[in-house]
Amino acid sequence: MKKKWLIILMLFFLSGCVAISDLTNTTFNQSQTTTTFDLSETTTTFDQSETTLSSGSGFFNDSVSEFIEKYELVVEKIDEMVSEMMGENTETTSLSHKTPMLKLSEIDPGTIYYPEDFMEVYNNQTLVIDSTLSMDFIFEYQLILEEIQSSCDFDNLVLEETQIVDSESFGTLSVTFYNVLDGHIIIHYISADMDQFLKIGFDEAGLFHLVFFQYVIYENQLDYNYEEFLEGDHLTVINSLEGDWITYTCYDFSVGKQSSYSLHNGEENIIFYDLQNKTEFFYKFISGVLDAQNVGFSNDNDFTIGYEEGGYIPEGLVQIRWQMLEATGWDYVIVQNMEASNIQEGDGIFKDEQNLYVYGDDQLNVDLNPMFANIRLAKMYEKSELTDQILNLSSYGLTFSFNEISVDLINQTLEDGLQMVDEKITYNNVYFRSETVKQDVLTLLDPDIRSLIYFLSNNE
Repeated sequence: MKKKWLIILMLFFLSGCVAISDLTNTTFNQSQTTTTFDLSETTTTFDQSETTLSSGSGFFNDSVSEFIEKYELVVEKIDEMVSEMMGENTETTSLSHKTPMLKLSEIDPGTIYYPEDFMEVYNNQTLVIDSTLSMDFIFEYQLILEEIQSSCDFDNLVLEETQIVDSESFGTLSVTFYNVLDGHIIIHYISADMDQFLKIGFDEAGLFHLVFFQYVIYENQLDYNYEEFLEGDHLTVINSLEGDWITYTCYDFSVGKQSSYSLHNGEENIIFYDLQNKTEFFYKFISGVLDAQNVGFSNDNDFTIGYEEGGYIPEGLVQIRWQMLEATGWDYVIVQNMEASNIQEGDGIFKDEQNLYVYGDDQLNVDLNPMFANIRLAKMYEKSELTDQILNLSSYGLTFSFNEISVDLINQTLEDGLQMVDEKITYNNVYFRSETVKQDVLTLLDPDIRSLIYFLSNNE
């Protein structure tokens, strides 16, 4: 009975935003369709005379051997991705220290790094997001597939028939398998408090593709999570939780950038990028009023300079972040614990024996490994006292590669970014500031999963 209420409530939301005839190849008589939202008296009626799900629907077929072959290929692919990630993590955490050219007798020479120690790596790196952050979800699906494979009877598998199994990690599961005609499989599994769909396989170009959707009813509120991943292209994550809480994140692997939107209790956080101008924006609104704004400028190698105002920055102050590998004129950096990325007192970036970094006031991040080189210095200033000379580092006796940076450029770029917000928080025609966004987002569901939800709702 609980599953039935879940399906009916899901149908209520879906039916309000997508025409049924657009969702499947199944024909419904919509003149006889009624949906009311009252958990005590909910009724849903369809003309099922032409409703089918198997091979006649255009989505699924009943080849068990084909299904198992796809399943094994998917498991093999995920294992391969996990191995690559683990190998990458191992490689990138081993430091590539170089012998210092200068020895300062009072300092451990192993803690001194010079511009040339960083530049070979820096000049050959490309701007990327933290791939380990965006790909961690793969471990979860590796576990799900392994648990289902070990718990279910694959020797006597019957597609589209439910198995009740006990899994080690997820408890009792109701599991149903579907073989999709487009090179994918769908696994529908239900636990005690969650209904979940996993569509997984390879697209027409042979790229690994994964779609996950789960939902639950909590105090008559539909909460759901949606993930879609296409190898080398994107990872999209949408979560809609209680009240007005909704979050959207899209990692674009082709350009190494991410955009995101979140709304909760009147607080909006918006991140997006302008690829043409290599700028990334962050805006925070509270009850429609701008509370914080950041802009970051990048080049082909990395972040170059950033401006932050509001939010956690005290009123009247602004914070500037520089990529110091884009600056010339400094002599060396001292980092006593590079491997742990732990900046200690005595560390810093030095010019003429003067430390530009003030311990306790400023921020300093230094990284050096075979894949990534980075020195970021952040300082706070009174907004009224910020000058072009501070921004281009000439006030510190340095030369900055981004010589056109200025206070006017930052202000104009932030204003331009505000004009782009509405465009950047629209994804596949879903506008995240819409009053109906929590229903509208459901139109983004993979069509096979939408078809399956409708079919299951009809056959309860």
